[in-house]
Amino acid sequence: MRISRLTIVCIGLTAVALTGCSTQQPGTPDGKPTTGSTTATSGSTSVTNPLNTSKILDSPCEGLTDAQLAPYQGAVGSKQKGSGANSRVTCTWFAADVKKPAIFLNIFPKLGGQAGMENAGKSFPYFKKADPIQGYFTTHLSQGADGPQTGDCQTDIAANDQVVLEVRGQTTTATDPNYTDMCKATDALMTALIGNLKNGG
Repeated sequence: MRISRLTIVCIGLTAVALTGCSTQQPGTPDGKPTTGSTTATSGSTSVTNPLNTSKILDSPCEGLTDAQLAPYQGAVGSKQKGSGANSRVTCTWFAADVKKPAIFLNIFPKLGGQAGMENAGKSFPYFKKADPIQGYFTTHLSQGADGPQTGDCQTDIAANDQVVLEVRGQTTTATDPNYTDMCKATDALMTALIGNLKNGG
C-alpha cells in the first residue's frame, strides 16, 4: 500500500502543525495530553553552552542544508515552514523520492530546556536518554514503542534553558537503509544543526 506524504506527516506527528494534523507537544502521544506543566522547574539544569536559536526561530528551513539532508533524502523535493501552539516553529523537508524519509525540524521556544524536555518526553511510548550530542542533553523519542527500529525517531536537545530543538526522521519504507536505526540519522542531522548554529546559521 502506498502512503501519501500528508499521511506520513499526520501519523503520530509530534510537532508540525498542518491542517488536519495533530498539534501535540513532544512527549504527548496522539490524543493523550501530558499532565502537568511543560515548563522548567526551579531545579532544572542550566545549559552551560547555550545555543543562539533566534535565526532559526525566524527561518527554520535554514536550519539544515540540502547537502546535509542528501545522505538521508537524496534530492529535496519541497520544504514547508509551519507553526503551532505555544509558539512552536517548524520546517518539514520532503524528499523528491517519496519512498525516502521525511525530515522535520521542530523548535519549542518555551518548553523549559532540559527539565521541560524530560517531563514531556516521559509520556511518549518510546523515551530514552541518549548520549549527549556536542555536550547538549539529548533524548530519543518515538510515537511507537519500537519506533527507532521501524522508521521513526526524534532526537531532542536542550539548546538553552528554555528552547528545545527536535529533529525527526520518518519513513514507512522498510527497505530504506535508515529504517531499522532512524536515531542514527536524526543524531547526525542534529549534530549538523548544532554546527550550523555555532557557525552563525
